[in-house]
Amino acid sequence: MTRLAGKVALITGGASGLGEATAKLFANEGAKVVVADVNDARGAKVAADIKEGGGQATYVRTDVTSSDQVKNAVAAAEKSYGKLDVVIANAGISGSGSGKTLEQISEDEWDQIMNVNLNGVMRTFKYAIPALRRAGGGAMSATASIAGVARVSDTLSAYGASKAGVVSLVRQLAYELADDNVRVNCVCPGGMETNLSESRGLSSQEMEQMRRRRQAQRQARGKLGRTATDLREVASAHLFLVSDDASFVNGQAVVADAGWLLRFPKGLT
Repeated sequence: MTRLAGKVALITGGASGLGEATAKLFANEGAKVVVADVNDARGAKVAADIKEGGGQATYVRTDVTSSDQVKNAVAAAEKSYGKLDVVIANAGISGSGSGKTLEQISEDEWDQIMNVNLNGVMRTFKYAIPALRRAGGGAMSATASIAGVARVSDTLSAYGASKAGVVSLVRQLAYELADDNVRVNCVCPGGMETNLSESRGLSSQEMEQMRRRRQAQRQARGKLGRTATDLREVASAHLFLVSDDASFVNGQAVVADAGWLLRFPKGLT
């Protein structure tokens, strides 16, 4: 039996990377999926792939820095499928400030990262809550990061602070919404091979150098402590958290990093 049969799920940042993997996994588990993203071509393609595979999906352009667009995505889910049961606040950026120390980062760069990674999660949850109540309850999960719970770096002050804020927000909301039959959790992945580095303003050559460095690190360290975690495995953590299997799990930050923090708690830049 599929774990999300009859459920309607909204996934921000659903056009690529972890969001795409989560959207397709949820569809395979029986959910009707609303793919929300700012990349129209990729988002439409993910929805089309799901439909070609026999699932149900729709794409809605959604910039999580815009309250109106987030509200529209929630409304689209209810209009298209009659309700909203599951929300994955996955949209995020690395940002050009992630390659700088706190002294080097500009206030605009700091604000950009916060506005997407933390405020974007806030908006997604805030405007989804009434719809979840109308559905009789539901579950929400956010994509945080090990940078928000343990990993430290001299160039991740803004990114790490934004993700730590997500972890704290999840705990607060889990308490606030307990009487509404709405659970709230988050997943903290390790490094993943996604298009997130594009948001740092890196050149194609710099991104290729980063990819090769991470690949060499994985090969040198083996499975325990690898720097990239399989996208589907992390998506499966989201699936567990929003499914009935996790009915006793609330307000938690689940680390999904293949054990990286066990060996390298300070991480790698």
